[in-house]
Amino acid sequence: MTKGADVDLFARWPLPKCYPGTCVRLTTKIQDWFLHNSGPAGVGKSAFAIEEDILGAVYFFSRPNKRHKYVEVFITLAYQLAIRFPGYQPLVTAKLAAKPNLLEKMPHVQFKKLIIEPLLLLSHERKHVIIFNGLDECEGEGNQLEIIELINNLHSNTSLPIIWMICSRPESYLKQIFARTDHTIQCWREFLPIDSEESRVDTKTFICGWFEEIHKIYGEHVEEDANGYWPPETAIEQIVEKTSGHPFLTSYHHLPFWDLGVERC
Repeated sequence: MTKGADVDLFARWPLPKCYPGTCVRLTTKIQDWFLHNSGPAGVGKSAFAIEEDILGAVYFFSRPNKRHKYVEVFITLAYQLAIRFPGYQPLVTAKLAAKPNLLEKMPHVQFKKLIIEPLLLLSHERKHVIIFNGLDECEGEGNQLEIIELINNLHSNTSLPIIWMICSRPESYLKQIFARTDHTIQCWREFLPIDSEESRVDTKTFICGWFEEIHKIYGEHVEEDANGYWPPETAIEQIVEKTSGHPFLTSYHHLPFWDLGVERC
């Protein structure tokens, strides 16, 4: 299996999560969809909180971290499912005992034999989610499209207790396959633009929150403005503008420290 592809693993430290007070609209929408089954299978952001009894498996693709090999994807998902669902484990173990060469088969064969067939034999009180995060990081456009095609071909298996969640950059070839009229796949799509008013508000919340923490620790070394603010509101707005509404692009080097009122040592 691929190490580091699951949630809560040290290989992915620090773990991605939403800063308090940000992404409220979208997290509420996705959590409601998961918890109350109020919509069709679709896309979202895997950093959102998902209850343990809902999560089936997840694959965090990452080319820089060597988590991008297509041949390891379904083996990794099978391993995670075996850990989370005791009933699934003996079923997949029996398949591997009977045909050990399943681990050497093509991915689409592994998908059918290690994922779909065992899950169809299990009784579930609720559906579980399998997440592909950063699908565009999977090696080869053709492999990315094949994953979507494999999921699309399952439309007749209504008893399959799985909701699929695909997170990716909006690559043109991925957008096109979801837009095809000959596909039976039904999904909820959510586009997350970076430089939007909502993302800028979230970015400002993120930046102000962290500056507040800095102020608590180094308060005696900062210079507040006439209104008692640090940094000045103008400095905050400049940082938000530089990030284009994306908090992970925030860099304190965009502004000199003395512009923020910090004493240099």
